[in-house]
Amino acid sequence: MKRSMSRLFVESAIALGIVSVVAGIALKLLAMTGQFSYRGLGLTPGDFLAFASVCFLSAMALTGRALMRRVDAIGHRTVRRAIFH
Repeated sequence: MKRSMSRLFVESAIALGIVSVVAGIALKLLAMTGQFSYRGLGLTPGDFLAFASVCFLSAMALTGRALMRRVDAIGHRTVRRAIFH
C-alpha cells in the first residue's frame, strides 16, 4: 500500500501527540504523588500537553486541507459535467 507524504505526516503527528499526552499525564501523576516536581527531558507536564495540542492541530489542518482539495475537485467535475453535457 502506497502512502502519501501528507498522510504519513498526519499519522506521525497523531502518534507523537498521543505519546506526548501520555508522558504529560504520567509526569503529572508522579508530581501529584511525590514531593518533587518531575521533569521529563527538562519539560513540565504542561509543556508536553501543549506540544500534543500543536501536533493534533497541525494534523487536523493538514487533513482538512487535503479534504477540501478533494471536495473541490469533485465539485469542479460536477460543474463541468453539467455545463458540457
